[in-house]
Amino acid sequence: MRIYNAKILVYLLTSMLFAAAIPGESSAQTGISFSWYLIRDDNAFKSRNEYQELINTTSLMLSRSYSFNDFALQGFYGIDVSAFSEYSDQKNHAHQLGLFGRKMSGSFITDIGLYTQLRRNEAQYIFYNTDNYSFFLKTEFQPELNQVYSLGITYLKTNFNEFTDLNNTSYKFYGSFQRFFQSRMSISGEITLGVKDYINQSIFSYFGFSRGMMQLPRYVEEPVNAIQISGDLNFGKSITDKTGINMKIGGSKYVGDPIESYSEGVYYYTENDLYDDPFSYENKYISLNLTRQFTVGFQSKIGVFYAGKNYKGTPALTETGDLLNDIRKDSRSEFSFQLSKKYEPDWNFPINLNTYFKFLIRDNGSNDPYFDFQDHLGIFGITISKK
Repeated sequence: MRIYNAKILVYLLTSMLFAAAIPGESSAQTGISFSWYLIRDDNAFKSRNEYQELINTTSLMLSRSYSFNDFALQGFYGIDVSAFSEYSDQKNHAHQLGLFGRKMSGSFITDIGLYTQLRRNEAQYIFYNTDNYSFFLKTEFQPELNQVYSLGITYLKTNFNEFTDLNNTSYKFYGSFQRFFQSRMSISGEITLGVKDYINQSIFSYFGFSRGMMQLPRYVEEPVNAIQISGDLNFGKSITDKTGINMKIGGSKYVGDPIESYSEGVYYYTENDLYDDPFSYENKYISLNLTRQFTVGFQSKIGVFYAGKNYKGTPALTETGDLLNDIRKDSRSEFSFQLSKKYEPDWNFPINLNTYFKFLIRDNGSNDPYFDFQDHLGIFGITISKK
């Protein structure tokens, strides 16, 4: 582990120990949660190169919570390990460490948190290795039982250990609301202003010659960054005592220029080269879900989703990697079905048992042939946690 990673971990652990020593503590609780997921994916890499994969993911989370008169504090450590049956070199593990606090005062709730995650992969995929550091602050106001309003900010810094061109920072400022009505209908919404900057990359554009005897070319340097505004509305309605339906619509749009991955014959790297990064495109989407609550803790859900994505700064390529003289455009549709069941056995050992199953069909159409693909995904999971 690198020195600066160790310093961050030591800092957070010290903060947690300091919090444990705060006088006036009214109660303390230790939490433990173990999860195991088996994932069957017909297209593990989400591209036209369809590779079937069986993925085992195991997670362990340890936490320590402290409650005071109007303040709660929690520190946690977690580890996730993913193993692949066919492509064993895709194995990876991640470590998370965080400290969160909550302050309650009348109709206001304020949350604050620090979080770090270290992800490590096998030697063939070390360019995925990242150190992530984040901070968030959120204030929630509930003037009535049926009304909730929130304001918040999140900050994330991502360092790629072996691919520093991808190092970036992002900020998100958001506001949200939720309202419940006597007609058993609810409406909620959120609007977000996001900023992302690839701190180690700049675009150089030729724009003329300097004056004087030496006619030297002049260039303008522009950062590889973008500002986005995004938002959504969610409408929910109870059909019966145990059945409800909700519809969500939303989208995102650039404020100014998009993140450019190609300019004047030069390719600039973005996280979209590794992941489906929301800052790399504008989109519009709609989803519809039907939920059935059979008993307390036993729920099923059927959903459909559609999104159109416009990658304004990313060119579409042919199968051989040549430019198509067009920007990449995708359309994604999904159908999903899921079941979840919570058990509370009357055992002497105080544990909860949750089971989860999800099946998903995805169709991603694109004018870039590499991203024109279909996928079928099945997930079965078990979580055991201390009450």
